[in-house]
Amino acid sequence: MSRRRKYTAVHREGLRVVSRMLREAVWKMGSPDDYPDVLATLTEGFRSLRISFDGCGIYLIDCAAEPAVVTGQYILQHERWKQALPAHDRDAAVAIWQEGAATYAEDVHRDAPALESPLHLRFGHEVRSVVDVPFANGVLTVACRQAEGFSSRDIEMLWELAEGLPALFNRMEDLRQLELRDRLVERAQRLELTGQLAAGTVHEVNNALTAILGHCELLLMEELDAATRESLELILRAGDSARIMVGHFLTMARGQEPERQTTDLNLLVHDCLQLLRRQLARERVELIERLDPHLPLVFVQASQIQQIVLNLVQNSRHAVLASSDGGRIEVRTHVVDDVVRLSLSDNGPGVPVKLRDRIFEPFFTTKENGKGTGLGLTVCRTIATSHGGDLRIQNLDDGSCFVLELPAADKKARRALN
Repeated sequence: MSRRRKYTAVHREGLRVVSRMLREAVWKMGSPDDYPDVLATLTEGFRSLRISFDGCGIYLIDCAAEPAVVTGQYILQHERWKQALPAHDRDAAVAIWQEGAATYAEDVHRDAPALESPLHLRFGHEVRSVVDVPFANGVLTVACRQAEGFSSRDIEMLWELAEGLPALFNRMEDLRQLELRDRLVERAQRLELTGQLAAGTVHEVNNALTAILGHCELLLMEELDAATRESLELILRAGDSARIMVGHFLTMARGQEPERQTTDLNLLVHDCLQLLRRQLARERVELIERLDPHLPLVFVQASQIQQIVLNLVQNSRHAVLASSDGGRIEVRTHVVDDVVRLSLSDNGPGVPVKLRDRIFEPFFTTKENGKGTGLGLTVCRTIATSHGGDLRIQNLDDGSCFVLELPAADKKARRALN
């Protein structure tokens, strides 16, 4: 074996070792914040392969964007990898990525003087030679203070090592999604616990109201002066109203019914809206109720359908509260060819076209961080499909409209109920 072939074989073996170490470092990551360890493995590999460098940086590129854009930068500073804002040469990085070929400026001062200032700002020192290597979702830049600092062998090995970087950034994104989902699941569990505690509290409130109203009725049977009687009647009316509201809440909190029943959808919808009507009125949100009096019955689990209605109304409420024109929510029921349809529309900002295919995905939410779990619409659609129906979003020029469809109960069941 000649000296040249032996020299190549030795470095090829070193390249395999460094690539393996890089893969192992990626899969040892337990958090997206562990990326400095992986990139440190990469730069240590450069040194072990005797690639001379004085600066190293990575531009991450959003390949799905049109046109492609830089979304972030990772740079080696004082022997530590850090995430930074994209520098002034980000457009040049996108051009290199689109070209798909490594570029080598042997002498920046001579070959690419326009890059001198951006590279100095990026690395904090003068750069005389620089290699840019594109990979699947970014560009690796390796810089040297000396002109002609890299050999063709160096560039070949940098190219092959850069092929391991997509695994790092894909792993980081996967870990971010896992952390997000863990937080959302934890929040959903807290919400469920809060709901259980609230249901128990409401039950105790209902017991207290029963005692208050009972004593009011007993007192009203006594001989009383007009002012006292008027006060007691006021207490009785207010307490009775509170008892009705508590009753609606308890109905919702009892969970799923053991069996589906032939039910009037209008009644379910009306009871749900009664729970929210006062809150919406306080927030100056107009609630319009247009229920078809000739609506066929449906065969459903009442509490599950009420869950859908409440979720849709609350989503619309959140949307219209941001409107400066005054909020408006309209709930409508009608029938189309033995399909009972509930439409809920609002005059909020609507759902962007590019997000309409994703809003039913688990853990996807358009609300601010901490204000939504991203599970509501997913659960609602699951309930609808389990009833043989569907839940979809309808395109509107102004606002949004969700449509719930349920099959009408068969005529025999309808006649039996009537």
